[in-house]
Amino acid sequence: MSTTPFSKNQPTPPRPEVATPSASGAAALPQRRRPSTNPLGGASARAPATTTNLGDVRRRRDRQRAQLMKAVDDAMERAESTQLSVSWLYIWVARSLGPASALRCIEQASEERFHQCGDPWVDEDLEAMCRRTGLTEEDWVDARRRLREEGLIEERRRYNLDHSRIGVQLRFMPEAFCKAAAEVREEVRDQLRPSIECGADFGAGAVGE
Repeated sequence: MSTTPFSKNQPTPPRPEVATPSASGAAALPQRRRPSTNPLGGASARAPATTTNLGDVRRRRDRQRAQLMKAVDDAMERAESTQLSVSWLYIWVARSLGPASALRCIEQASEERFHQCGDPWVDEDLEAMCRRTGLTEEDWVDARRRLREEGLIEERRRYNLDHSRIGVQLRFMPEAFCKAAAEVREEVRDQLRPSIECGADFGAGAVGE
């Protein structure tokens, strides 16, 4: 019996092919393509340099400067011609000019809202309220606090869907205002009685002096 794995009569099976060394002595391997370092594709691709026209830049800045100066002049002109008017009654009721201005602003917004949809609650627009009242943000917050303590306004917090945040809603309290105005009337009467009893004559222009 033959000890070889193949019979003498069977042809020798072919040997597996081996990679033939290249001329440099190393086996030929498939070349990998290096990934592109350019996110837009093409390792050697470069964005063309953008040329800046200094003349256009200067002209654009000059136009912007002129527009800014005109806007400032218009704002100053409006400030000279626009007056903030608060009656003495509101000053007496609110006991100070700042809270009086805030009270008048909240009353107007609340009544306008009520006539439109039957709801006296208005969303606080801090920038608009400060602009209408002439108060700083700090003065506005303090004025609201003092008006709440006097019961002249009410506040509540509601989620504002338009701004996706919790906002403040305000409403004017007409009953409390009428009551405070009646109390002011009593105070004015008590102050004027001694002068009237002494024979002093008060003209229409003496109110608030």
